[in-house]
This record gives sequence, structure tokens and C-alpha cells, in this order.
Amino acid sequence: MKKNLKTRMAVILVIAIAGFGSAYRYYLAADDKPSNPEGEATKSHAVSVVLANIETRKFSETVQIQGSLKAKNYALVSPRVGGVLEKIYVREGDDVVAGETPLFQTDNIVLEKVVEIARQNLTVALSSVLEKEANMRVTETDLKKAESDYKRYQKLIEQKTVSEDAFESIQANFEKQKAAFKHRQTEVNLELERKKKAESDLAIAEKNLKDSLVLAPISGKVSRRMAEPGEMGAPGAPVIRIDDTMELEASGFLPGKYYERINLNAIKVQIGADGQWWDVYPVIYKSPTIDPTLRTFEIKCAVKGDNRRIVPGALVEMRVFLNEKEAMGVPIRAIQQRNSTSNVFIAEGNIAKMIKVETGLETDGWVEIAGGNLPADARVVVQGGFLLNEGKAILPQKGEE
Repeated sequence: MKKNLKTRMAVILVIAIAGFGSAYRYYLAADDKPSNPEGEATKSHAVSVVLANIETRKFSETVQIQGSLKAKNYALVSPRVGGVLEKIYVREGDDVVAGETPLFQTDNIVLEKVVEIARQNLTVALSSVLEKEANMRVTETDLKKAESDYKRYQKLIEQKTVSEDAFESIQANFEKQKAAFKHRQTEVNLELERKKKAESDLAIAEKNLKDSLVLAPISGKVSRRMAEPGEMGAPGAPVIRIDDTMELEASGFLPGKYYERINLNAIKVQIGADGQWWDVYPVIYKSPTIDPTLRTFEIKCAVKGDNRRIVPGALVEMRVFLNEKEAMGVPIRAIQQRNSTSNVFIAEGNIAKMIKVETGLETDGWVEIAGGNLPADARVVVQGGFLLNEGKAILPQKGEE
């Protein structure tokens, strides 16, 4: 029993001596290796990072609001003359052409009778003018005869070959004929005015008859039909609404604090919907005042419709560009907040160097570097930066920069 115990102890001692020798040889081998040229950085302790280049990009200060599309030109079409609506020729969605497409017809039977009466009155007025002119010519002939007699009797009275009574009779007849001729002229002028009135009455009657058929005042699409045949129509009561679906306006409201920064035709607005941006348009209208209740003001942009997505009534997103400039920038992911300051890490070999920076505008995932001693040709850490400190070893990896 004692012999076996001694044997086991001897085996354990030999194994321990062998293990100590191996450890000592490893220590000596490690001590003979050259030191790391990067100081304390070693691959086993390096932080894996992704690097990106610094770029000069366009940065924008924007305000995004919701707006709506409205037809720039529209018409609420009502009858020009009152009456029963006999026919309505269009329905909602129909295309119409200005001055060509008939919209609706009001009762025109009475209007046709009015035109007929007006024409008859004009005929009567013309005949009356002819009659009065004929009477005036007869009176004019009598006046010429009376004037001739008067001149002749003047010479005779001077020669005392006629009596005073005869001369006075001729003189009185001459004055009478002058008055009669003047009266005939007045009658002719009166009838000429009546003729003008009859002509005006006829023109109005014909216009009312023509206006009973209403044509489209603008080109576009019928957006609403507000009456049906058989209903009573009256001026000022719309029957049809037409919208020009090609000439539109995008309208939105901005907070009043931006009022002085919106300059017409200088400020641009990007417009789109459902996550897609269509185009950039200049501001063509700014309301003259700020709403005292909401503290907002309206802006408008001219937009071309397409009868598919860009149509009146559509809800749109409006991105207003208040300021645009080109500047040096880095991805937003490169910014690290340390002690309430903005910093970026750049790669100097395989060592991370932290640089304090001042940031500016942000656009499309990039941020403007407005201040700081950041070299333009440096490569910045965009992934793994939260694990870094000044002088930390890094191991650049391929990744999405």
C-alpha cells in the first residue's frame, strides 16, 4: 500500500517538472520576439471599423410640409338667362374645349318669340323713320317756296308796289314753314332714336337667345354636375364646374417665422407624394399677410398636371429649400458625441485619432463639417466608432460606407 502511494507521488512530481519546463521555454521564446511597431496595438485587441472618405457635397436647409394641388383655372358655370334647363350635354369627367363644347340649354321658346317681336318692332321703327323723313322733305319744299316768296315781296315792299298787309301775310307764312320744318326734323330724330332702341332690343333678344345655349368658358374636365334637365336654372346658380387639370398650383402653409426668408422665384420647393419626389418648382406666390390665428402663411408653386397622379385635390409633400450650399461633409454615422461635443475618428495607420468638429446642415444622411481641423483627405470611421478612444488600435473592414 505504501509502495503504491510512493509510486503515484513520483509520477505526479515528474509531470509537474515537465509542465514547468515547457512553460519556461514558451516564456523565453516570447521574450525573444521583436516589439510591435504600433506600440500597444495588436491584432488581438484592435477594434474592427468601416472607413469612409470625406466628400464635398450640396447641403440644404429645408422645411417639409403637407400641401394640396388645386386647379389654377376653374369655372362655376351658371345660366346667363333664367329658365328651365332643357338639356345638359356633359357629365362628370368629360373633356371640354373653351368656346366649342356645349354644356347645357335653357328653355328658348319664349326667347325666340321675344326675338321675333323685336324684329317686328325694328321693322315698324324703320317704316316710321321713312315716313317722317318723307314728311320732312315735303315741309322742306314748302319752306323753300315760302322763303322765295318772302324775298320777292321784300323787294316789292321796298318799291311800294304791294301793300303792307300782303307783305306781312307772306312773312308770316315763311316763319310758319320754318317752324314746321324744324318740327319735322325733330320728328325724324325721334324716330331715328326709336329705331336705335329697336335695334338694341333686337340685339339683346338675340344675345339672350344665343346665351340660352351655354358653351364651355375654359378648357378642362367637368368635375361636378350640380343640376339635371327639368330643373329651374338662374344666373348665379352653378350647373357645371370645370377644372383645368393641366395648369395646377401646389399650395401649402409655412410657419410665420419663415416669412422673410421666402423670396418669390428664388426659393425652390421639391414636390412629391407617396415617398416619390416629382420635381423642383419655384415659389410664385406668398400670401401678403400672416394669419393672425394660426401664425402661418400660404405659398404656391405652378405645377403641370398629368391626369394620373398630379391632379387637383391630391395631397402632396412639399420640401422647401431655405438655404443651399456646397461644403465638406461626412456621413452622420461618423459623428460621435463625447463630453457634449461632436467628434469624428479618423484613421492614422492602424490607430484611431479623435478630432473635435462643428457640424452644420444635414442632407441625405450626410452632415456638413462647419468647423474643426479635419483633413480633407482623411478617412473617417463610420462603423465601430462608439467602441473607440484616442489612440485605440483599429482594424479596417470592408463594409457599407
